[in-house]
Amino acid sequence: MLSIFPQKDVPVAPLCLHNAAFKMFKHIIMIMMIFWLLLFSTLSLSSSLTDHVYPVKKDVDSDNLGLYSQYHQVPHEVDIADILALHSDHWQPNTQAVPSFSLVDGDIWLRLTLRNAEDQAVNKILHLDYALLDFVEIYYQYNDDPSYSKQYRTGSIYPFDTRPIRDSAFAFPIELAPKQTLNLYLRLQNDGFIQAPITIWNEIPFYEDRLISQSILFAVIGILAALGLYNIFLFLSVNEKTYLLFAFIAINTSIIVSISSGLSIQYLGLDLHTWNEKWMTICLGIMTISSALLPVVAMQLKILSRTYYYICLTMAVLGGWIILSSFILDHSTRISIAFCIVLFTIFIITLLSFHFWITKVPGVRLFAVSWSVFLFGGTLLIFNRLNLLPRNDSTEYLLVYTALLGLFLLSFSLANRINRAKQSQEEAQSTSLKLMEKFYDLFQNALEGVFTITTKGELVEANPAFCHMLGYQDMDELRKTIQNDQIFNTTDLVNILKIVADKGEVQGYELKGRRVDGKDFWAAVYLRKEKSKNINMEVLSGAMLDITESKESQIKLEYLAEHDPLTGLFNRRKLMVALEDAIQGYRNKQLQSSVVYIDLDQFKVVNDTCGHTAGDSLLKDLTTTMSALIPLGSCLARLGGDEFAIVLSGYDESTSYHFAENMRQTISDYQFSWDDHVFSLGASIGIVSINDDCSSVEYVLSLADTACFAAKDQGRNSIHIYDHLKGEAQALKSEMHRVSEINHALENNNFVLFQQAIVPTGAPRFDQYYEILVRMTNQANEILPPGLFLPAAERYNLMPAIDQWVVKNYCEWLEKHPDQLEALKCVSINLSPATINDISTVNTITEYFTKHNIPTHKVCFEVTESSAIVNMDKTLPLLRSLRDQGFNLALDDFGSGFASYGYLKNLPFTTLKIDGCFIRDIANSHIDKTMVKSINEVAKALGMTTVAEFVENDTVLNIIHEIGVEYSQGYGIAKPGPLNDLISGSIDL
Repeated sequence: MLSIFPQKDVPVAPLCLHNAAFKMFKHIIMIMMIFWLLLFSTLSLSSSLTDHVYPVKKDVDSDNLGLYSQYHQVPHEVDIADILALHSDHWQPNTQAVPSFSLVDGDIWLRLTLRNAEDQAVNKILHLDYALLDFVEIYYQYNDDPSYSKQYRTGSIYPFDTRPIRDSAFAFPIELAPKQTLNLYLRLQNDGFIQAPITIWNEIPFYEDRLISQSILFAVIGILAALGLYNIFLFLSVNEKTYLLFAFIAINTSIIVSISSGLSIQYLGLDLHTWNEKWMTICLGIMTISSALLPVVAMQLKILSRTYYYICLTMAVLGGWIILSSFILDHSTRISIAFCIVLFTIFIITLLSFHFWITKVPGVRLFAVSWSVFLFGGTLLIFNRLNLLPRNDSTEYLLVYTALLGLFLLSFSLANRINRAKQSQEEAQSTSLKLMEKFYDLFQNALEGVFTITTKGELVEANPAFCHMLGYQDMDELRKTIQNDQIFNTTDLVNILKIVADKGEVQGYELKGRRVDGKDFWAAVYLRKEKSKNINMEVLSGAMLDITESKESQIKLEYLAEHDPLTGLFNRRKLMVALEDAIQGYRNKQLQSSVVYIDLDQFKVVNDTCGHTAGDSLLKDLTTTMSALIPLGSCLARLGGDEFAIVLSGYDESTSYHFAENMRQTISDYQFSWDDHVFSLGASIGIVSINDDCSSVEYVLSLADTACFAAKDQGRNSIHIYDHLKGEAQALKSEMHRVSEINHALENNNFVLFQQAIVPTGAPRFDQYYEILVRMTNQANEILPPGLFLPAAERYNLMPAIDQWVVKNYCEWLEKHPDQLEALKCVSINLSPATINDISTVNTITEYFTKHNIPTHKVCFEVTESSAIVNMDKTLPLLRSLRDQGFNLALDDFGSGFASYGYLKNLPFTTLKIDGCFIRDIANSHIDKTMVKSINEVAKALGMTTVAEFVENDTVLNIIHEIGVEYSQGYGIAKPGPLNDLISGSIDL
């Protein structure tokens, strides 16, 4: 919506907080106080007349009788007989030219004494100029006659024909004989305010004056109505709500003026007294709502000031309450409340208008002035009706003129808006034409294929890039030959159109197409629904990007994410998914499944004798033979160098054994020839049946590994079925002994911290950057390598405790050696899969660094690829939390399962450690070198640092330096050594 006032970025704060606003408002108050003092001093007439007899003279055309009147307030039950019996002491003299009374509970009686001072008869008209009086009764008593001679009863509650003289207010004939005295008693009733502007007139001047005053009022009412109708026309033309709100204000003001002046009764015949009163408050309510909403719409208060916005909405709600009160409250109560709400609303709007004027909001000055006029007029009206300001012709006309002036000023403010809006529209049209020219240039020269189709998939238009993408020279050639089903799959087109119909747009929908030359390509399509002005119907506009190269790479990466790059078998990640499905299938449907764990015997002999190339060739050839034996629905995966696992779906223990025996025999019968050597292999196979004891994937694999280990103990090339009842006593006896040693080491601090340097590849070593390792001492005080105790610790969930011991003792070591903390650039600390899956353990570990005041940016947690990706839903929030705390994260052994270019971009790692299987033989393997180069490029693209593991000689170091790997680690750089060697300086980092 267009705002009446141009918006700009200005600080909007409450008015009381702006010194300039406060000073301006103070000056306004001072000017208004001076004005009121002058007005009171000139208009207030106070007189203490000793004689209340008015001498009637024929040559006096008009005179005010207010100061000649006396009044008395009585209950409604008092009648004329009671009034005539009153002693003169009960009558109080009026001290105002226009007797005024606030809300009165009862009747007001006025007494006037007229004496004809002429020697001839005199005919006059008594005029009571307050049209809103409900009940007016007048009694005539001549020459102190104890009774009255005649009476008239009229008022707004009576039909207009009851009035003795036709007038919008109340007029009564006066006939006086020569030297005759007349006492007039006027009984006044009203639900609202009571005012009694009483004048006496000669007949001809009276009618002339009424003609002039009513003509003025008709002109004012006509102008107000014309303003309102004109603004309704503007609203219908430009659909701008501001004009409609202004029209409501103008039209309702005209209605209020016509009702309060009595013209609606005299000329429109609206004698419905109750509805006249209701219409008065209804119009006040509509004016309040319109006035409160006008600045909301015109000034966009919701943007400029939320405080004023809600205040104005509150006032609009109160305006609605005024309308509702017309049907539930008496007139005197609702009119009092309505006047207060209207005046307060005008005050608030004036206040906010001056506030925005002072805060330099453009175009608000005239708006502020107009509402200041309204505030002045409203205050004048309230003071007059509350008897705080005398009433006379000046004040009455001033009320009308201020309303008219305020509306004219407000109308001028809206007129300025028309000019500004027209100018803005012209500028917008000019800008739009320029943008259309730019858009056309972009459309023709865009690299993306931009096109428009109907909701049925028919092509409307396309740019040259779109035509070229499909193999056509231009749009004309495309129109002649294109058939939708020749380019894109019909199912894809139906899906796209359905998505657009449901959501209104399509973002990056990938589909496969075929060019005119028959070549396939991949495209990402972006579509949105819009209305076409050219063909007057809904169309779909969009863009198409050629993603063939990236899609083919993605397909390859997705394949590698689940497959072993050497053999093409599934990798560990895919196996764990299949195993999880098997566990869930048993829990939910009691489906039998088994895991077969295979370790090739004598494979190391091939590698040692003929090298890794021969070993790789053997594996590729043998796995082809093994794959032929795998039943449909089962999963064969390579876990490591010579380790394999199979998830047999639907196989119980017996059928699994027969399958394993067939596999063992096939491997035993296999012979591999390389140069002059012929090799035979064997297979140690462990079998685990999935049952209720299988709590997790890791647990099942550990059992299968244990069964395979037992098969090796049986003499290799054999099969061992894990017995869930006896397995702990037989196959795991040695491991349990190791577990006991681990627990003893945890209790007695029998672990030792080691470190291994991580250095910049091909650059000098200045900063300390190393990985923390752990060793265990046995009862003989011998240092055990990690391979002798970490597997058991992993299987029996002791790794979280070991990880905590490592972090705790390392933090305490740094605290004892602050110089080492200062020299430290980064330390890598391994977190096991079990630790990563235990948020409480991770929290405990991070608290150690906080407790010992170790900066988190100097710490890098290493997480293995399998633990990060397999349980991604669980680990991803934890990893992100660690990054949020400032810790660095390294993905360890990346590439061991080649799991995850597709996942890598979603993981918050800062460092990528390339698995040693690609580094160790990189000098002899073009494939390894290509893989390392690819991994390094992907890591750099994702902003990650790369570290090469297992760098064992200078040749490997030079190759990875050439590739661009940033850091190196391995025996060729530095062997692991005790952490305390850093203090003595015996290790050069």
